[in-house]
Amino acid sequence: MRICFVCTGNTCRSPMAEYLLRFFLFDCPKIEICSAGIQAFAGSAASNGSLEVMTSKYGIDLSEHRSTRIDNQLLAESDRIYAMTKQHKQILVQVYPEFMDKIETLGEAVGLPDVDVADPFGYDISEYESTADQLHYLLSRLASQLKHYCQNEDNLANNEK
Repeated sequence: MRICFVCTGNTCRSPMAEYLLRFFLFDCPKIEICSAGIQAFAGSAASNGSLEVMTSKYGIDLSEHRSTRIDNQLLAESDRIYAMTKQHKQILVQVYPEFMDKIETLGEAVGLPDVDVADPFGYDISEYESTADQLHYLLSRLASQLKHYCQNEDNLANNEK
């Protein structure tokens, strides 16, 4: 299974989500996780605020992250696409209607359809901390759902032996 998180520039929210979910699902190699941005400049590093908060709060290093612009191929290769906001979802569905069944907001994915993940870009470190906390909460819920999937996959693999 491949999951892709999508935000605007792929330097704050979606890379934080990507790396946090990897952290939560470190023991589930069957799930591949990536991120991209609707208006990303390919190859940009994670924002300083994202780097600082992820290191200080969670011990997660985002220094290797480089932004990716969303495209048809990335969407086609992903099984689930989680947008950070309802507006991101709307744009993705409008531009890529053939993938509408795969696209939902992260809030929708965890049963909180009215929740958007706030963009900290351009704000002080407290906004990055708030966004990281929100992502941590949402992704812990998503990870719980996905761990069930991983356990079922492991059980299937063990039964095939």
